[in-house]
Amino acid sequence: MSFANQFLSLCRLAKESESMDNLVYDITLEQDQGLAITKLETLGITIDELTQEQIDYKDDYTAGT
Repeated sequence: MSFANQFLSLCRLAKESESMDNLVYDITLEQDQGLAITKLETLGITIDELTQEQIDYKDDYTAGT
């Protein structure tokens, strides 16, 4: 997947180079997550989303103490 991220970064550079400064740029979160989702989909793997109850539990630091 790192080669795919490198390729996508080069595509971005080709499209946006005129508006970019001479800096080192991180890849965007959207690019990284999009690539990961595509890879998982090609493997037939899906990721479910947390329920509100799970989110509440995850954010409650007093739970279990």
